[in-house]
Amino acid sequence: MSEDKLLTLAKSLLESGDLGGAEDALAARVQIHPIPVDALLLLAEIRLRLGRSEDTLKLLAPMADTGIARIGSVNTASASG
Repeated sequence: MSEDKLLTLAKSLLESGDLGGAEDALAARVQIHPIPVDALLLLAEIRLRLGRSEDTLKLLAPMADTGIARIGSVNTASASG
């Protein structure tokens, strides 16, 4: 299944309340490169809703290491200065 279809499927499953199915679709999506930030963040949200905070931290840690997490801070810094 294509990257976009997996993400669309995951969003649909999430909206219907199927957290497990949405997690499976996103887990498949995050294995595809380049790093799918949108899919990673949605997967993190689902894992938090499932009460799996430790898994969420492990998932998001590489984002901090690569600087992806700093994308929003650039906008904040330019807006305040």
